[in-house]
Amino acid sequence: MLTGLGEYLKASGVTYAAFATEHGLPSAMVYQWASGYRRPGRDYAVAIEHATGGAVPVESWSGPRRGRRHGRGRRAKAEGG
Repeated sequence: MLTGLGEYLKASGVTYAAFATEHGLPSAMVYQWASGYRRPGRDYAVAIEHATGGAVPVESWSGPRRGRRHGRGRRAKAEGG
């Protein structure tokens, strides 16, 4: 079983845009979920679990984020961080 949406899409050869179009979602939202920038709400997580045939379970969205470290953007760099 795959643990994340990004892993599922990569393994299945489906693009963010194709998944988004197929399920009526903005591709930017799918990208953010798959990259770990954001987590879907419970309803979306359930829909993703169903759309992936259980390969990306609702529980996969709990735990630490896997994306970019937050707080290291433009402001942190300007302050020497």
